[in-house]
Amino acid sequence: MRNQDTKSYALGTELAEWAASLVFLTATPINLHQQDLLNLLELLAPEDFGDLEDLALRLEPNKIINAVAAGLAEASASGHAMNAQLGRLGTTALGQALTKRPEFVLLTELLSRDELTPATPSRPSDT
Repeated sequence: MRNQDTKSYALGTELAEWAASLVFLTATPINLHQQDLLNLLELLAPEDFGDLEDLALRLEPNKIINAVAAGLAEASASGHAMNAQLGRLGTTALGQALTKRPEFVLLTELLSRDELTPATPSRPSDT
């Protein structure tokens, strides 16, 4: 369905018009080019997506967030370095809104501690 020139995409557009909602399922990871992703998103919500430039703007903050998430998985992760990366969100068109969320403020406060250690889950008492 990711290719607009196929019968399966044409079927998808018909189903999208008839159905109240759509769910895309796959058993394999999706490796898409941006145009393929845009085609699928347009099937789900045609009124919400514009062109490739619009999609690139929407995906830009994800690159930063994913880089921070990957960095936090490293044993040598530095909270200050991760905060610096998160600060780049403010330089993106759509990332600015993310920096105003309370969760973002909490995350930056946690990362400012610099010593990043996983929390030990608490266990329910046997009482």
